[in-house]
Amino acid sequence: MKKINLKRMFKRILLFFGISYMLAVILSVVLAIRMSSIVYESTAFGIVLHEYKLDFISNKAECNRYDFDEVQVEHEEIELSSLQEWKFKTLFAISLGPLWRKSYYNPFIMDGDQWNITRVYSNEKKDITYGSNAYPLMYSFVLHAIEGLFS
Repeated sequence: MKKINLKRMFKRILLFFGISYMLAVILSVVLAIRMSSIVYESTAFGIVLHEYKLDFISNKAECNRYDFDEVQVEHEEIELSSLQEWKFKTLFAISLGPLWRKSYYNPFIMDGDQWNITRVYSNEKKDITYGSNAYPLMYSFVLHAIEGLFS
């Protein structure tokens, strides 16, 4: 009798989390579709070292790299195809990017990576997420998608 109840409870918990994730993905898709641009900055000691800008209105993406003197050492600009935009926004929505917290901070590591993601929506609302040695669960997928546009 107890085994049946535990199995049933486990199934209900899985169903609850599955439905919750699907609702979160639907909300993320709506927010990702409305997104007009995204800027990713990787910083160290308060200095921006890498900057990726994706502008979905003008269909352009640019990559800028800086040294520790804040001098630009590399600049690359590409045209975004509608397929690239669709792939990025889909991945961003599946990773629940629009629902990430405002900050991710790990106080036990003091020499790692700091990053910012700024999202601009069609109604000019900016949404900034900051991280210091801590990341959302699907952060690496989003970062690889951004970097993949330039490789």
